[in-house]
Amino acid sequence: MALSRQQILEADDRKVVDVNIPEWGADPVRIRAFGGVERDAIRRHISGTDGKGNETALMAVLSIVDDQGVRIFSEPDIPLINTKSASALSCLDKAIGELNGFDGEPEKNSENGQTG
Repeated sequence: MALSRQQILEADDRKVVDVNIPEWGADPVRIRAFGGVERDAIRRHISGTDGKGNETALMAVLSIVDDQGVRIFSEPDIPLINTKSASALSCLDKAIGELNGFDGEPEKNSENGQTG
């Protein structure tokens, strides 16, 4: 038997994981898997002409949440996040990609019709 509308909508399908970013201290950073809103924001960013080169910071903004699952950053924070070390951002980028099923850069997945 197929899933019902209610079963699909009630499914808790957005995983939340804690990621250690050594450059940022002993406490982990909590990230949440993308939903449709976040996926669409990344698609718009990648296909648009503005803001190229901010994909990692955008994914951080859309993923990092507090203990209640609420995002702690917003898009105006992207320039601030881009000032963080490349090493820390690479670690975060890798974790976000793994959580969302990216095989590599989100741009490649978007071109192939995959978004995580």
